Amino acid sequence: MRNSKLLEKSDENLKAAELMADQEMYNAATSRAYYSLYQKVLHILEDHPFLEIAEKGESKSGPHEINISRVELVLQVGEDRKVATTLRYFKDIRQSCDYGSDFLINSKHYQKQIKKMLLKTSSILETYCNQQKG
Repeated sequence: MRNSKLLEKSDENLKAAELMADQEMYNAATSRAYYSLYQKVLHILEDHPFLEIAEKGESKSGPHEINISRVELVLQVGEDRKVATTLRYFKDIRQSCDYGSDFLINSKHYQKQIKKMLLKTSSILETYCNQQKG
């Protein structure tokens, strides 16, 4: 296993998302929440014996989509298979939060949907990260 700082960055982004949500900065919180999950994906791929982390320029679909597809191959058990769908949803929402001129996340949407999915998906990815340590 590589000595990666990705889990450390993931934890930092999760804390930032929580702080931003507490300050009602839901678009920024959603963006940080996505990156917290994405950095766990990169950590899983970094240590996988057969899958590599996609880099920018590798494909027209972009490295985020490729890496989500690659981690989907790892998460093939029960409910874990839904993680890739959730990650794609988060990626789309994050892009709208960051770049959409008419898009705003409100408190209700963040609390009822974003936060709930974040916690569940983060827990599943954390389980895989911990399995790699052992």
